[in-house]
Amino acid sequence: NGDIVLNGDFTFEKCTFKLAPYASLILDNDRKLFDNNIFINCRDTVWKEINILPCSSNVIFTNKNKIMQSINGIVNESSRETTIFGNVFTNNYEQSIYISNWQNSSSNLTIASNVISFDNNFNNTIYPYIGERPKLGMLLMNNNLNGSYLNIGYGNSFLDLGNGIYSISSDVNIFNNTFENIGFNSISDPTAKVAIYAIGYSTDEPNEIIIGGDSQNSNTFDDCLNGIYITHNYNCLISYNTFSDKTNGVAIKLAHLNGYNLESALTLPNLAIVERNNINNYTYGIHAGTNAYANIEIKNNTINCTTALSDLSRGIFINGLKIKFEKYTITNNNINNAVIGVYANNTYGALINGNNILSLKQSDITSYPSRGIHVLGSDRAVIKDNKVVGIIVPIDEHKTIGVHIENSTRSDVLCNELRALGSCFRGTQNCTD
Repeated sequence: NGDIVLNGDFTFEKCTFKLAPYASLILDNDRKLFDNNIFINCRDTVWKEINILPCSSNVIFTNKNKIMQSINGIVNESSRETTIFGNVFTNNYEQSIYISNWQNSSSNLTIASNVISFDNNFNNTIYPYIGERPKLGMLLMNNNLNGSYLNIGYGNSFLDLGNGIYSISSDVNIFNNTFENIGFNSISDPTAKVAIYAIGYSTDEPNEIIIGGDSQNSNTFDDCLNGIYITHNYNCLISYNTFSDKTNGVAIKLAHLNGYNLESALTLPNLAIVERNNINNYTYGIHAGTNAYANIEIKNNTINCTTALSDLSRGIFINGLKIKFEKYTITNNNINNAVIGVYANNTYGALINGNNILSLKQSDITSYPSRGIHVLGSDRAVIKDNKVVGIIVPIDEHKTIGVHIENSTRSDVLCNELRALGSCFRGTQNCTD
């Protein structure tokens, strides 16, 4: 009826642990191996967690352990060497895996080939989470590895959750994972509807996050309301990931990437690179905004927006602060079926170069013209060597516009190819070109 403390060298195989309401399984001294076991509540109330205490001996969960109907799943706040490989986590309501304050080598933590999901068959019986889905798959908290990363990869699957991975001030490499149907629950907090959400609270050097990295380490996002959201003090590389099938969502969002050192009053630059991602059927492809003291590079991505005329899709859209320390470089992206290909609002010195914006879609809202590139309220933007091609030439010349510079100063528009459009170029509201 209470907590269970395992103190000694144990191997458990094909056992069933039935834990009392709010009870914990506490892993104390010596090695622990769990192979193909079941951890479940004994009544219609959640149990608490498997808590890994400090020890020099390792803990291994492997070969289809089923960890079900808890509050926190597996918790490691001790940096104890742990392997979590090939397990099934179902209906663990706050999160299934919690890693905090990791001080060990990153090679001593393995989280791979697990399935973290929701099963509606149990959803209406488990108190106090009746009618709710799990909030998070995995929570990473204050893991500062100083040049190394926690590795979350090698085939983890996150299915039907509020969030997939929630990273707070942690250095992490997320690769070869699958995220499916993330973001559909009763939680009103918008950060709880993202496959990967990362926020950096450090007031010193930025934390670092890699999502994907190269063609061998791609993550897949399928039918997720929002794909990736990175905010505050993070450096990030988001590359070679695939996103598909979610109207009204945002595939990748970067916001408030502001690096500050409060003790020394120095401003630290943040770097974000978003490249070679493949985005399909999202209303909004890549969104970046209010990233003071940050260098944002968005390059070589392929964005295929939804084809529905009623969908006001945007390939890449920027909402800046119009300061010289916030730099946006948008180059060599392929954008199809957008109503707005590239939108740059309130930017300073933005470079929009070498992008192919094809099949520019005509909005079925008469007051909303389509634009290949729209620069609004910005200073010193450079729009060069881009291609914008419409589907058909509209009867109304205001319906599709190749490049629209509006209420902006000192813009350079050079060597762009603009075809099959109502208007190739437009400058309005006392724009200085």
